[in-house]
Amino acid sequence: MPRSLLTRFLAPATAFAAAALLCPAAVHAAGYGDVKGQIVLDGEAPDLAPRVAKGADVTKDGKAVKDAAVCAADPIPDFSLVVGPTNGIANVFLYPARAPRDIKPGLMEEGEKVVFDQNGCVFEPHALIVRTDQTLVLKSNDTVAHNVRFTSFGNAGINKTVAAEDRVGVELDKFKRAQPVPIPALCDFHPWMKANWLIVDHPYAAITDADGNFTIEGLPEGTHRFTVWHESAGFLDRTLTIKIEDGEVTELEPMKYELSKFKL
Repeated sequence: MPRSLLTRFLAPATAFAAAALLCPAAVHAAGYGDVKGQIVLDGEAPDLAPRVAKGADVTKDGKAVKDAAVCAADPIPDFSLVVGPTNGIANVFLYPARAPRDIKPGLMEEGEKVVFDQNGCVFEPHALIVRTDQTLVLKSNDTVAHNVRFTSFGNAGINKTVAAEDRVGVELDKFKRAQPVPIPALCDFHPWMKANWLIVDHPYAAITDADGNFTIEGLPEGTHRFTVWHESAGFLDRTLTIKIEDGEVTELEPMKYELSKFKL
């Protein structure tokens, strides 16, 4: 074949091969399944004094904190270890050590907003997951102002004042980068106010409920390694291995952790 014809024949094929490498076809897992479990305290739950007692003369660095009449209207619990009726531990984060490549279609809902509220000088929720494709909205139900301060690697710092009874809320820019661990969100006006945010770029993270239960849906079939993290213990487990089968719900045995794991 003449060189000119050979070149004309190969050029389109080469271009097609290059395009295939640059724009690979979407690949999905053969199947998906769910996992359920419970995180449990092995031993008697401690009786933690409230962070702010009802009617307390709230102070910061020896100075009275304004808004004490609102913030001390009711006791503010110590959320550093919350244990439920069957000894389940609340506010434990579980998330993959590495995000699965094959995300189940439909799990990432574009435009979904996450609300971070303030009620009785308490952040709600105390533990929060927000994805990089979600908008986080700061609101307040209190008759006093708050601020929310948050710093994470690779994302713009946050230090926003939230006006009293702001039910419309302050919308934040979407996070650009996921984080390897949850990070505290703080209020400089009221120093006991603290929550923990985990920023992820997938839909497979979970937080245990009031009695330590959790569910993660739509995981690709196969074996996954999960991280288990709690604010008072740090890493409870970095190598929790979970096997997922198509169409099945994997029910784990309760995972028990001794009180000595938690720094209270």
